[in-house]
Amino acid sequence: MPAFAGILAIDCLLASLERTEESSEISVNINRVSQGLLWLLLQIGLGFYQGLFFMLAYLCLFSTLILNRWIGTIKAVRLGRLEAGANKWASLKLAGCTLLFGLDSLIYKQYYLFSREAGPRPWDEVASMIPKVWSYGFNTLSNVSTVSLPAPVQAINIENYPGAFWEHSLFPGYAFTLVLGLGLLLGAKNWIRGQSLWPWRLSLLSQTCLLMVIVSLGFGGRHQLLSAWFFLYQWMPGFSALRAVSRIGLPLVLLIAPILAWTLSQLHQRLGRRQMSTCLAGLLVLYLAGNLITPGIPRFASRPYAKRFEKISKRVEQITVGKDCNAFYISAPSSSDQPTAIDLQLMAMWASLRTGKPTASGYSGHIPNNGWTTHMSQGELQAWLMNSGLDSAAIQQVCWIDGNAI
Repeated sequence: MPAFAGILAIDCLLASLERTEESSEISVNINRVSQGLLWLLLQIGLGFYQGLFFMLAYLCLFSTLILNRWIGTIKAVRLGRLEAGANKWASLKLAGCTLLFGLDSLIYKQYYLFSREAGPRPWDEVASMIPKVWSYGFNTLSNVSTVSLPAPVQAINIENYPGAFWEHSLFPGYAFTLVLGLGLLLGAKNWIRGQSLWPWRLSLLSQTCLLMVIVSLGFGGRHQLLSAWFFLYQWMPGFSALRAVSRIGLPLVLLIAPILAWTLSQLHQRLGRRQMSTCLAGLLVLYLAGNLITPGIPRFASRPYAKRFEKISKRVEQITVGKDCNAFYISAPSSSDQPTAIDLQLMAMWASLRTGKPTASGYSGHIPNNGWTTHMSQGELQAWLMNSGLDSAAIQQVCWIDGNAI
């Protein structure tokens, strides 16, 4: 899912903070902050998960500033002077923010309407996918049968985590971890010498990432979970709709990347050309050993899949046009397993997009109320539609399609 706008939002917010190395005062460039808000609104429109995660990153960065001001690391925070012509740009950015906010509102209106009917994600479901300490050492594809150098955590207590345990795959790889560890070591040496740990913007970014980890981390088993995320789930709008909190790993890896870049630049300054080449070669070997997947792992073939949903879309269009239907439902065979049933629901969603016909099928992690299933008979479909508030005339316009027929 695109995350570039969220990265640019954080970059603009960091760039809005101006401070000389000798001064402990920070000047905030409002023009850059508003620019960051534009990127953040764009990220929220591009994707729900990454939008909320980067919004959390934005809030954590502000919280880090407030905390540094409170403990005295930053003596003062003041607004910088507006640059020449800033008022004109401010008006354009305000118009842009208003436009993006309006578009985001249109996009998330359906989410809001659905959430009013379905309610929030059950906390028990969310709790099973909140990152634990061991999650940062686990990757479901990094095991002894797939890679030469598997992830350090290889076993999960299925009794405690019977849900989607693969969502806990947060291990970033040995090369990433090694470079980050070297960055921490170099920063510690600077601190021992009485210097700052890292350049001050990098320190703010690292503190932001640490706060994001703390806020999203869970302690204890699935049913005895202690996590600050519970308060976001309870009180922050939209956060109760997040199912897999562990996907916060993607923005964390992207936000930590500047620390890795700083580490490599420090190594480049301290090592000779031959030593640096050896170091980079070693990191490459480590990366390949830990990330090069061996044959045998199923891979997704996009072209055959695209041909298949185009074929099914044409078949659905023929059926709906032939029966003069305004909507349709594809019923999975009652004997089909869950992956097959879900696959047919996804095919129905693609067919709906291609034909422009609404569908009562679909898959989003939520199951509709009043007895909806993936394999309803025609009578069960009509009963469900009636319980959902449709009248007889509207029900007759919904085609029931046998999954075996397409």
